[in-house]
Amino acid sequence: MNKIIKLFIILTAALLLAWLLPLSYQFIFSKPFESPLTLYSPVKHDFLRFEFQKEDIGGYDMDGNSYTMAEFDSLMPTVNYFQLNRDGRLPKEVDGVPFNLKKVEHSNFAFRSFPRNYNYARAALYQLVDGATIKDGLRVPDHVFRMTGKGLEFILMENNAIDKELSERFTSALLGQGFVFPAKYLDYDDNMEKKYDNGFLMIDQKGGLFQLKRVGEQPVCRHIALPDSIHLTHTFVTEYKDRKLLGFLRDEEGGFYALETNLSLHKLPIPAFDPEKDQMIISGDMLYWNVIRETSKYEFIAAIDANDYHLVKTMESHFPTFGWEKTRDWIFPFRMDFTSGTDRFMKPRLSGFSWEAILLNSLLAMGWFFLQKRLRRHSRHSGSSGLLESAGILVAGWFLFIPLLLTIHK
Repeated sequence: MNKIIKLFIILTAALLLAWLLPLSYQFIFSKPFESPLTLYSPVKHDFLRFEFQKEDIGGYDMDGNSYTMAEFDSLMPTVNYFQLNRDGRLPKEVDGVPFNLKKVEHSNFAFRSFPRNYNYARAALYQLVDGATIKDGLRVPDHVFRMTGKGLEFILMENNAIDKELSERFTSALLGQGFVFPAKYLDYDDNMEKKYDNGFLMIDQKGGLFQLKRVGEQPVCRHIALPDSIHLTHTFVTEYKDRKLLGFLRDEEGGFYALETNLSLHKLPIPAFDPEKDQMIISGDMLYWNVIRETSKYEFIAAIDANDYHLVKTMESHFPTFGWEKTRDWIFPFRMDFTSGTDRFMKPRLSGFSWEAILLNSLLAMGWFFLQKRLRRHSRHSGSSGLLESAGILVAGWFLFIPLLLTIHK
């Protein structure tokens, strides 16, 4: 029994060290790194990088030339229009287009998609706001609904009672448009300060795209026809000031589309995008959209014409591997983490497996084997041969070597 307890303690300590040692190493030796914000300039017709650390410099171009704050504001007028307006330096036109301050303000938008927004356990309950109340300020609905295999089921939040009449009304409206229950995927904007409501964009069991809204107690829904070659997996509802977009769509091959309110569909000229793994930000204005797609290893930036969605310019940069990261691979054979930047789950997970650490692990295993041999020579008891523990150290390195060393006389 004592041997079992001792083994349990050693293995538990090894797992904790697999978490704490790499974490402590990273905390001590790592330095913060953030990819500089890079956007396309409609004046210079090239990408520019913002500078937020130096008060006298606004940013840099791709050749490394620096610009003062005032110069940089003029090079990025659709971003820094507020400062230009306050200084009385608004341009009359940019890129051949009249520079209308109101139009600039209304056309600017930012779309953000992060893996953590999709990789988590969530209750499949949704609120369908009443679009008729927006002028008076959106109110939190009295009902939530859930999707079943037969239709929508509205539940009164006050007492958890099912509103059969409302459920049948909205279910019949969707069925009338050809919707096949249950939905494969659906999305909506839960911002209660929005000025209008685009409702839900839903993908049914056959891959059809539908929009569902609520006006008073009445459903407003429609089937949005798409080419047969497009098989959707995700929808992203948008509600920006200019009301140009209904949302974004993603197909099973990673293609990303802009769906306008007039139902015209435009595929964006960017690499395949997986919202559950990749991060993407779209910063748009009346002239260009900047699409920043980021993975764990590199960043891809595309400037896209806001009017016809053609590709204007791209750039790609790989994130650097720092010295402390390279050294870590020689010290630790793997790491155990409980959290991740790509999901919201709290669970043990192994990552960072490194063959480089086998050299140090071999030295530790040999050291343990000869230590056990020496102890047996000076001990009255035969003791362990150390082969099994050495094999474990060859795999786990410091994580197992330290607990074994601390219990050597126990």
